[in-house]
Amino acid sequence: MARAFQVDLLTCAGGGRVEVIAAVQDPAEIRRFLVHLKLLREPGEIVAIRGPPEDSDPPPPDEPDEWDALDELTEDDWAA
Repeated sequence: MARAFQVDLLTCAGGGRVEVIAAVQDPAEIRRFLVHLKLLREPGEIVAIRGPPEDSDPPPPDEPDEWDALDELTEDDWAA
């Protein structure tokens, strides 16, 4: 990590040296620890941040747009 991120994990913010005294390797204990810290959510707790794409489109306008009048022009109108 020191090479990739230029961070030495064993250097304390106060300038001292950090000493690793334990490493949790049991997946059940890691899960219990992360759930306790509210850093891990169960699959049923995950909520969608938005609806499906078709719900995000605005409804079509009720009145015709000013550019719709261009569709009604004939070739004679363009020649003038």
